[in-house]
Amino acid sequence: MVFDPELVQELFVTKNQQTEKCDTSEIIFKDLLGNSFLFGKGDKIWKAKRQAVAHAFYKDQLKVMMEVLKSKIDIYFDIWHKEIEASPEKSHKIDIT
Repeated sequence: MVFDPELVQELFVTKNQQTEKCDTSEIIFKDLLGNSFLFGKGDKIWKAKRQAVAHAFYKDQLKVMMEVLKSKIDIYFDIWHKEIEASPEKSHKIDIT
């Protein structure tokens, strides 16, 4: 897994004002992100949400969070691999939701 925390920081922090937040993106990610500030309009509610999580968007914090995410993904890959190997069909349906 390749992750560039600098890219995420640039997208959502440094160049946030230049990131297009169109209605289509909001519709696409609605089920995943709910009423998130990521694609929301820059109003008072957006600003309050953004300020509440601002600490999470520092590069060092993003690196820590990605390491945790990668370790969780590795755990699930191991579980899924064991389930695939144990299956007579050598397959396994994975519900990633």
